[in-house]
Amino acid sequence: MWRIDMRAWTSGKPNPVTLVANLTDVGLPDGIATLDNEIGLVLLAYAARGIVWRVDTTTGHYTIAIQDELFTTNNQLISLGVDGVLRLNHDLYFTNFGNNAFGRVTISPNGSAIGPVELIADMTIPDDFAIADDGTAYIAGDNSLYRVSQKGTVDILVGGPNSLVVEGCTSAQLGRTRLDKDVLYIGTNGGILAPVDGQIHGGQLIAVNVDLTMRFLALLPLASLALSAPLLEKRLCSATPSTFSINDYAVFTQSANQQGFSPTYGSSIRFNFQDSITNVTTSCGRSLAPMTGSVADASNFYSCASPAVQYMFNGTTLTVREIFDCHGKTQVATGSAAGGSDCYPEEPPVPLGYGTQCVYAGETSADDIPVTSVKAT
Repeated sequence: MWRIDMRAWTSGKPNPVTLVANLTDVGLPDGIATLDNEIGLVLLAYAARGIVWRVDTTTGHYTIAIQDELFTTNNQLISLGVDGVLRLNHDLYFTNFGNNAFGRVTISPNGSAIGPVELIADMTIPDDFAIADDGTAYIAGDNSLYRVSQKGTVDILVGGPNSLVVEGCTSAQLGRTRLDKDVLYIGTNGGILAPVDGQIHGGQLIAVNVDLTMRFLALLPLASLALSAPLLEKRLCSATPSTFSINDYAVFTQSANQQGFSPTYGSSIRFNFQDSITNVTTSCGRSLAPMTGSVADASNFYSCASPAVQYMFNGTTLTVREIFDCHGKTQVATGSAAGGSDCYPEEPPVPLGYGTQCVYAGETSADDIPVTSVKAT
């Protein structure tokens, strides 16, 4: 078990990761829950054997806290039992991945069971989960975000077995500040184990405003509730790029007359690209062989270091397009930036040779260019 302490860590400082305990007897640990924050006790689920361990993060010592038949699985295809765990007051809530169950058990201050294990609800392959202040549980599993009431009523809030909205969802966590207390953050594996449409779409971190979602569903007549998943899918897909950020943007156009100088490089273009919405950062550019003309090309797009980003420079305007996936559908966002006028002669002894170097907006600091279109392909 490892500890990652990000509270005082900044880039360039010593590694914030430290070893807490060598869990040589635990096997494959899964879910983890805080038992006593003051003295550093946590509970750790071992899904393959149906055990919850108690680990002292100060000493590294660990012992079995709870071992119960309802923590194990009798599923011949899925050998994982107790998976996600979360302590709330005097109860330990848990999911049983293989037995499709969600339950709880009352525990003592040291994590031992002081009552029988109780099953609350059934649902398909439940994984990790969060519990709101009102006792409502939000459980990730089977490409769905389940909502479970205190009485055990289960419904699907987002997604579904054949939906791409939260495909491969494995974890859920509510926000911890006043501003995001109603936001549920869901981690997905992109369908790597059982892709819905035969394609792996990559993992995602998805934010769902539970409060707004419930208000949205409350406005729908009963006959329209079947439409809620597609409508939510469309809403969750609305976070498309509105601007691109570029910096270090410059174009060098080599002169045809090198006055006897033998340049190492030819004409070139370079810039860095960043999209804070899709979290794509990449470098772009190309250099020609010496004395082979200009990099201006109004007919072709060229790939950046990340093939998801492409650019075209026609001599005056830089056009950038980004290709991204939205629930299995390919989208292309495009934006353009006009050329600048900060140009100056470039001449030996620099390796570029004789020519003109034009420094555009964003050379020394990031410059945003608006996205003018987003289209499906």
